[in-house]
Amino acid sequence: MNQTVADEVIAELGSKVKNVFVHNRRRVYIDVDPEDFVDTAVYLWKDRHARFAIASGLETTAGFEVVYHFAFDRNDMILSVRVKARDKERPSLPSVAGRIKAFAFIERELHDLLGMDFPGHPDLIPLLRAEDWPEDFYPLRRTNVGPDGKESST
Repeated sequence: MNQTVADEVIAELGSKVKNVFVHNRRRVYIDVDPEDFVDTAVYLWKDRHARFAIASGLETTAGFEVVYHFAFDRNDMILSVRVKARDKERPSLPSVAGRIKAFAFIERELHDLLGMDFPGHPDLIPLLRAEDWPEDFYPLRRTNVGPDGKESST
């Protein structure tokens, strides 16, 4: 039954879905391109009534990515949507917060902790950043300059 929901969503999104990974009957991952993500999120939220649970961002050796987790509570499943930023030097993904307010805080957190930009965000002011952090310090990056001015690696 759970896989049916994922199959329906994947069929509706069509060519926007670049890859599918079925972890188990309750967890499915899909990849979408940045330019398709806002429409994908709006579809999942408004049309499929999925609950936006959280997003997690990370820096890999290849670049940056954010995984957005949508819960289909009635079907006991999570659909996770992975979006990769194309520019490793200036990671950026389009903001969903302008269309769905539930995304506003997590985009601000990812901005503060990873240095991810979200063009179109209505108010990307710092949420978690300490005032004494250097402008180019992002604590979740693999390598950055720490608050003490020394390069660190996480």
